[in-house]
Amino acid sequence: HPSVVAYPDSGGVLVGYDAKMQQLVGGGHVIHSAKRLIGQNMQAPSVRDALGLLPYQVVEGRNQQPIIVARGRQMTVPEVSSQVLLHLKRCAERQLSGPVDSAVITVPANFTDAQRQATKEAGRLAGLDVLRLINEPTAAALAYGFGAGLHRTVCVFDYGGGTFDVSILRIRNEVFEVVASEGDFFLGGDDLDRKLAGYLATEFERQHGTHPREVPGVMTRLVLAAERIKCHLSEVEASEGELGGLPFGDRTVALKFLVTRQRFLQLVAEDFDRTMSVCRKALASARMKPSDMDDVLCVGGSTRIPALRERLAELFGRPPQVRINPDEVVAH
Repeated sequence: HPSVVAYPDSGGVLVGYDAKMQQLVGGGHVIHSAKRLIGQNMQAPSVRDALGLLPYQVVEGRNQQPIIVARGRQMTVPEVSSQVLLHLKRCAERQLSGPVDSAVITVPANFTDAQRQATKEAGRLAGLDVLRLINEPTAAALAYGFGAGLHRTVCVFDYGGGTFDVSILRIRNEVFEVVASEGDFFLGGDDLDRKLAGYLATEFERQHGTHPREVPGVMTRLVLAAERIKCHLSEVEASEGELGGLPFGDRTVALKFLVTRQRFLQLVAEDFDRTMSVCRKALASARMKPSDMDDVLCVGGSTRIPALRERLAELFGRPPQVRINPDEVVAH
């Protein structure tokens, strides 16, 4: 379930894939990447940077906390995040045919105490008793079977949709110690989508003589199409097709595209370089070498990209562990 919340014109709240599709008709009231704001201060440089990338309105509230504005309503970030947790709670209740009132929630290892407290508040607002917060890299290591009397040092490479972080864990029997954690809140699958959408926008301008930014709704369609093309390119060498029904004045037009895997990798090369740089920083913080790692664990949908796995194998001298669905490993 994508961590996306939408407040449609018709009222109510949509969460997950339904909310994501709402971007086609009301991008300004679709909230995503809230994880970049939770527990943060509006004056923090990272938040100021994030605001320039978000399509929805964020204002400064009491104690300089970010306040999200949608459909004229002002909400704290924990309030918006609680909608995602409430959605998951209801899914679990349907699956289990009974009430769910407690939860364990995972958070990035480099979350501050304020960010952790805000996450707990989101759980409380969703009607959940948050029994515990667990660091995402620890959860991933447990899913891969560590902790069963093993003495290992592992690197957890977590590259999801909105954020990116690398953690070095030392595991001794059932004790999990996060030795070092480095991250970049402005590296994620969403950023890869935007770069590919920029390439599609150039193609649109070449074919129709107008940049999509000047045509309401088209850029959103291109970002959603870019995500699908990106996923497809993990399976094939080239993605070719036609994106129809794009609004253009009083008619609709189509965009023909051909994106090769090589072209995509050129577009995102800088992002991949930054992930490797964060890996090296984490190793330096831990005072370790790549060869000191017993395993490298992949977490997050962006780790499905074959070229990224090759870069990891090159850096660490071993192929990363990918036997568990990277979107589900932390939940496992």
